[in-house]
Amino acid sequence: MGTGLAAVVDRWEGDGAVIRTTDGQELFIHKSQLPTGTREGVVLQITFTANKSATDKRNKVARHLLSNIKGKI
Repeated sequence: MGTGLAAVVDRWEGDGAVIRTTDGQELFIHKSQLPTGTREGVVLQITFTANKSATDKRNKVARHLLSNIKGKI
């Protein structure tokens, strides 16, 4: 299960929105990633989930690179 945070759409800039999190950080999110009908002042719930397959793939690449480096020492 993921965790999340709330953020508000502060303003639109170009092809996306600047959203402000509850701790004051600003993120730029492309409009294609936002729900239909999103406008300034809308509160968004942002959810984070771990992507196990992508993590495993990155770890495999890192192990391969490290193995190559160790082989050259």
